[in-house]
Amino acid sequence: MNTVQATTIQTPIKVQLVQRKIKPAPTYEVNLTPQKYLGYYTALNKWIHTEEGTPKQAKQKATSKIKHFLTSPYNSTKSLNLSNLDLRTFPPLGEIKTTLRHLDLSYNKLRFINSDFIRATTHLISLNLTSNTISSIPKNALEKASNLQYLYLDNNLISNPDPKLLTNIPKLKYLSLCKNNLSYLDPSFLQNQTRLETLDLSHNHFSEINPDSFKNLKNLSNLYLSNNNLKNLNPEVIDNLPKLKLLEMRFNNISVINERLLKNARTLQKIDFSNNKILRLDKNTFSNLVNLICIYIKDNRLLHIDPLTFSKQPKLQTLLLNNNALQDFEWSPNNIAVPIINLKHNPLHPDTTQKLKNKPSHFSQTPIYELTLP
Repeated sequence: MNTVQATTIQTPIKVQLVQRKIKPAPTYEVNLTPQKYLGYYTALNKWIHTEEGTPKQAKQKATSKIKHFLTSPYNSTKSLNLSNLDLRTFPPLGEIKTTLRHLDLSYNKLRFINSDFIRATTHLISLNLTSNTISSIPKNALEKASNLQYLYLDNNLISNPDPKLLTNIPKLKYLSLCKNNLSYLDPSFLQNQTRLETLDLSHNHFSEINPDSFKNLKNLSNLYLSNNNLKNLNPEVIDNLPKLKLLEMRFNNISVINERLLKNARTLQKIDFSNNKILRLDKNTFSNLVNLICIYIKDNRLLHIDPLTFSKQPKLQTLLLNNNALQDFEWSPNNIAVPIINLKHNPLHPDTTQKLKNKPSHFSQTPIYELTLP
């Protein structure tokens, strides 16, 4: 491999690992100078794309260089970004496995996880395997990853994760299995995840959720179930989540929100039922949600909303009801002032529209009041 020249070789490279939706993307120091880091990428590219010698010889030669590169002089590396490199097999990590904390292997063509990977997970805090072609993961693949806190498995082909895959990861805070082929989770799959704060199961094929799958998620704050085939959600699922703050259920087949569903969800701050088939909201649908800040029920089939539906949410800031079938919308004097209400693209009766335009006094008390009408 040719030596790479660089004018400045002492500035560490910063690699950003992107995290979804809730956690801000952290920046970690890579303790490799630009020259050494670029040399590593050159070696990887030579391994994959070389035209010198037979593929076997080229791979052996490049692998030898990589292993040499990652031994003792550079074994303080804590974060490594190997995304978008067209990798088909797990790269050799040499001695780096003893210090590596953050590993990004997203947007490659990995189909399986080998033993070299298993040995490298001992000290990992975050692992990103997003957008590969992984269909299954051996149950022992993460058995040494006892320090792992963030695991990204988005956009793969996983359909039936082994129930014991996460058994030895008690510190996990963020788990994303978005955009896979999941239709069922074994009740024991998440049983040890008592510290889990965010779970993303959106863009899968769930038609129901077994409450037993969530019974130990006592610290879960954010649950994403959008883009599935759910017609309803068992209230026991929510009852098992005493710290839930965000529930996202967009793009399902829900026609009714069971009054019992959110009865015990007092910690909820945002709910999103947009793009479903909901026909009505009754006065007790959200009655116990005293901490609710945002309600999104746009793009449904709402025909009726009880005037008292939003009377017990003193912190409510945003109410999105646009793109429904509402002909009437009555705001009871008992309701609190909501800064933002969107009723656009509803066939509201002209008298209703005029009444709302007059902005009753209990609306106008809010200085940032915004009412969007058809």
